[in-house]
Amino acid sequence: MQQTAQVQTVLDAAASAAKIQKQASQIAGLAPPPPPPPKPGDPGSSQLPMPAGMDQGLLTQDTVNKAGAAIQALPPKLRPTAILEATGNLAKWLFDQKTVIGPDGKVINVDSQKAAQTTAVAIINAEVDRQAEQAQAAQEAQQKAIEERQENAKQAQEERDQAIAPEETTEKS
Repeated sequence: MQQTAQVQTVLDAAASAAKIQKQASQIAGLAPPPPPPPKPGDPGSSQLPMPAGMDQGLLTQDTVNKAGAAIQALPPKLRPTAILEATGNLAKWLFDQKTVIGPDGKVINVDSQKAAQTTAVAIINAEVDRQAEQAQAAQEAQQKAIEERQENAKQAQEERDQAIAPEETTEKS
């Protein structure tokens, strides 16, 4: 039993010594630096990868279109939150980049957080408006197609009735 207690004491002392040595190495700067965090989109990363071109300072119209479509696809009561989030994320990216190429192919230069926010608001609002206009135009086209089908059906019914009417008079004679 004494031998077991002695073995346990030696093991505890060894673990304690290893822990102290590790702490001393870290304090002395001998410990290897921690690995860098994974890049967005890499395994283990909590961030999604950036859309194409954004890592090179290019905000494409396709990226803006996709953001607008994602917002438009949400239920109406969730859209304001999504618009605010998209604007905030875009403003942060613009401020971090400082100079980028915008969706219109022109250079955008931001020198302050306020300028980044103003630019992001303009880009997101323009896309939300464009998406809303597109949805409205599609709805109007759909309504017009329904009205045309109804008119065509009505006209076809009238032509059918006229075609049948002479036959009925012929039979009565």
